[in-house]
Amino acid sequence: MKDQFTRVCWLLILLLPCGSQAVGNENTPLEQALLQAKRLQREAKYEEALQQYHRVLRQAEAAGSSPEQALILKDLGSLHHELGACDQASKCYRQALKLWKREGQVTHPGLAATLNNLAQEEVESRNYREAERLYGRALEVYRSSLGPDCPQIPVILNNLGGLYHRRGQSLRAEKLYHEALGLLQRQPISYPDETANCLNSLGALYWSQRRYAEAISALERAVGIWEQAVGQKHPRWARGAANLAALYVDTRQFDQAEPLLLKAIQTLEGFLPANHPDLGWMLSNYVYLLDQTHREAEARTLKEQVRNRMASSARTGKPVVDLGELLTFREE
Repeated sequence: MKDQFTRVCWLLILLLPCGSQAVGNENTPLEQALLQAKRLQREAKYEEALQQYHRVLRQAEAAGSSPEQALILKDLGSLHHELGACDQASKCYRQALKLWKREGQVTHPGLAATLNNLAQEEVESRNYREAERLYGRALEVYRSSLGPDCPQIPVILNNLGGLYHRRGQSLRAEKLYHEALGLLQRQPISYPDETANCLNSLGALYWSQRRYAEAISALERAVGIWEQAVGQKHPRWARGAANLAALYVDTRQFDQAEPLLLKAIQTLEGFLPANHPDLGWMLSNYVYLLDQTHREAEARTLKEQVRNRMASSARTGKPVVDLGELLTFREE
């Protein structure tokens, strides 16, 4: 039952786009347009970003430029994933891989990013063996094209650690998380998003092992980094804060959990569809918090509202979660 608690932390790893990728000299109008789309996505202006990606993709298709099409499809897929449309994300990644293969560009960093992103989809589908193969191939491409210390490698190591965590290989996962953090610390410039993500993953691992003090420390550091980097009105901060709030709930620190969880919900509701699984998880945790703080009437009312709201999941098209299960998974 305790594994349910770390599910959203793994989900956070998968939702966040992997490290930024170069797109050549970034001088052409097409490259500038792609950078604008990526910037809109980082700023969580999702609808504008989606429109911009499609505009740039049409331009690349008209120009007959396969490498640019592949890069755009890779980034468009990451946006679909962030919005919960995993089928669309996988479709984009597979189209991009076909283009890389057709062009014979087997060592391009964009290929590695695409392999990583597709591996994320395989993890969500529980195709762990295929995901591990894709992560391994992504590491090979990055190391051969950008070198063994490039900042993209910690992203892959973090994601691969999440895969091992899911498979119950905690020692391998922890080793990879620390390796990723060490690589990030040795970079000449800071990578706050990647660092926070690794700390979030490490906190999830400690949490699952009931190493609560270490888990709280790691997640508090992650949330602090995201707050400084993007502020409290960004989905990345909101997801990290929701993870920390859930840990506070698990350790019965309700006074700290409630305002943090409510702020996270409020922030994320401004960006995601009402029936997105992340919102369902957060709201269900709030139902549990209300129940545990003896506000049973409020809990019952909100539980029914959440059930109606989450009748279908934006991620799978199926019922997102069993709310009854979410309300009991903390029990021994």
